[in-house]
Amino acid sequence: MDEMLREFVVEALDLATNVEEHLLSLERNPGDMNTLNAVFRSFHTIKGGAGFMNLTAMVSACHLTENLFDALRTGKVAVTPEAIEAALEASGFVADQLAALNNGTPPEQLSTMPPALERMLTDAIEGSP
Repeated sequence: MDEMLREFVVEALDLATNVEEHLLSLERNPGDMNTLNAVFRSFHTIKGGAGFMNLTAMVSACHLTENLFDALRTGKVAVTPEAIEAALEASGFVADQLAALNNGTPPEQLSTMPPALERMLTDAIEGSP
């Protein structure tokens, strides 16, 4: 793994760990704007690095999750268990991709974003159960 990719993976894994903690906190306090903003920024940051590294599945998952958190922050969509579950699934997918890279999987061999995850995130953005 080249040095730039290695640095991205280390930083993104740290962000992904924080995201999971924030999401669990958000379950207890759904109106916490600081947490909503922190999750949005984390996915935005990971998306930027993943885009630079040409990790398209990760970019797609982060982009949809970023859209979800934009809708949650602006009040267009309520913070529901379904929205948090969708974000947890996206966070898990991103963490799995990062772990695979960290374990030596070449970027071109990473899995694509599962259609079920895309549907889950899209439904959450639209406020659908």
